[in-house]
Amino acid sequence: MVNPNKNIRIFGIIELYVTKLLSDEPGSEPTYDEANKIKVAGVNSLTYEGNLEEIKGRGDERVCETEYADDDAKVTFESLYFPLPAAQMINGGEIVESAEEVEYFGPGPDEVGEYFKIEAITKPRREKITIYKNRGRLEVKGMNGKQFMNATFAGTAVHTQGNIQGKPRRHSLKKTNYAMYAGGARQIETATVAGTISTAGNASVTVTASGLVGTPKEIPVAVALNDSAAVVAQKIREALASDTAIVALFEVGGAGAAVVLTKKTAAANDATLNIAIANDTCDGLTDAPTSEDTAIGQAG
Repeated sequence: MVNPNKNIRIFGIIELYVTKLLSDEPGSEPTYDEANKIKVAGVNSLTYEGNLEEIKGRGDERVCETEYADDDAKVTFESLYFPLPAAQMINGGEIVESAEEVEYFGPGPDEVGEYFKIEAITKPRREKITIYKNRGRLEVKGMNGKQFMNATFAGTAVHTQGNIQGKPRRHSLKKTNYAMYAGGARQIETATVAGTISTAGNASVTVTASGLVGTPKEIPVAVALNDSAAVVAQKIREALASDTAIVALFEVGGAGAAVVLTKKTAAANDATLNIAIANDTCDGLTDAPTSEDTAIGQAG
């Protein structure tokens, strides 16, 4: 039987961001660490399960009236590329980085993460959902590259103490035709891997970009005999996502044989941006010296 006091919605997600709650005082608008808003990539859906508390007024040994109060809600979402700083903000714990590796030590039994805000653009209707005050824990399933993890957030959304539009709020939903970045457009560059590895070794990936430390930056990627184009592309994506200079400027994505770099901020188009792929000590790849300008950057 369906519980009439449950409000369950599953949102398809285009973009999702988390932001630390700084203050939440009664009568004031909550404040957030907007300068350090973090994008959580690889989120396909978010489940929001609200509760309505039934309050019955009785008199003369019978129910005279019934009211419903909006109680807390359960929120869950999974990310294949959960940034470690976001994991630390939500889950607590510690990040330890060396030249060779990055380790994430999860929270102790008494550690509780920060309250934070979730903002997301939904699909296909492109609504913006904001859930103002969340707290919970991550179930970590593994690492994806050096800076990201595969993790599921499961937590509780509660009402703010402060006022949003005059009242304490738990969430809002509004129609929008715009992505989370206000104004401008983020530049997107796509390289496509072609060929099958006939001699194991290293492929060479060279990223050129204005503002990139070490540009043109060459990154060796180990490949194995008979690796297909899709397998090589995945190894390239993992190598790029593990490079601190690359992820300082770009989000790394793509699927199949595609390797995609998306500028993290809207800015004027960088005509030098390029991803070149070639054989180094390996054989079998078709050299791809020039990548495709998938989306032109534009300042806000």
